[in-house]
Amino acid sequence: MSQSTESDSPKRYGWLIAIVFALSLVPQLSQSYSPNTWLSGDGGFYLNIQKSLTRYNSLNQSRLHPHSWYSQRKEGVNDAFSNISLGSDGEWWPKHSYLMPIIALPFYWLFGVVGTLIFNLLTTVGIVLLTFHIARRFTSEGAAAATTLVVAFAGPFTAYSYNFSNDNFYTLLLLSGVLAALTDKDKLAGVLLGLAIWAKITNILIAPLFIAIMLARTRSRERWGRFLLFAGIPLALYGLANWYMFGAPWLTSYQRVVVVENGQLTIAS
Repeated sequence: MSQSTESDSPKRYGWLIAIVFALSLVPQLSQSYSPNTWLSGDGGFYLNIQKSLTRYNSLNQSRLHPHSWYSQRKEGVNDAFSNISLGSDGEWWPKHSYLMPIIALPFYWLFGVVGTLIFNLLTTVGIVLLTFHIARRFTSEGAAAATTLVVAFAGPFTAYSYNFSNDNFYTLLLLSGVLAALTDKDKLAGVLLGLAIWAKITNILIAPLFIAIMLARTRSRERWGRFLLFAGIPLALYGLANWYMFGAPWLTSYQRVVVVENGQLTIAS
């Protein structure tokens, strides 16, 4: 009985944290909610990716993205403003990561545009929950729960909840991967790290943290082999997608951004 109670304790703390944080978002959501206003920043372009996949079974944006952005802006279009990358055959592929819109597609299919907000809220709550489960690996459950709530309310999570944010998505992947590594789930840790890098290439800078955790927990070649193999699977798929869209596995959308300079359409890296 005592073992069951001990094993259930983290779950109870986790559910309590998730419920408290989710309820804390209600006032902001009720005050801020207006159709589509959460699609700020790049959110609208992630939605466009979902629309193109749903309507045309393709990531190609040429039938959805307004061409007037590039033909009628006399002041030009720089790589920060542009949302399109030029394919090897002239296609208009998304500049932004398409992994999150793909994963979130069921929410769009089930709930329409508001499904993007629901997905984002779930990722935000998930980040806070994962923070607790990682923290409790290093301290008591009570201290981990208290610290997590402080971080949850003092950090940017509340602001990022009303959005359709790739930052939330890859943070969820990274924290899930860290927890998997800390609990010796080598295959899962590898896959999640690979997916996080696919979601944003600069997440490769977080790879040393995974390596440090693995080194602290094992010297087994078999376990390292599993971790590296499963990390390589999503990265190989990412490379194949780059090859298909941009002509080489090492070419990403950020090296083929469509811009307008001196009235001429060109590309920037």
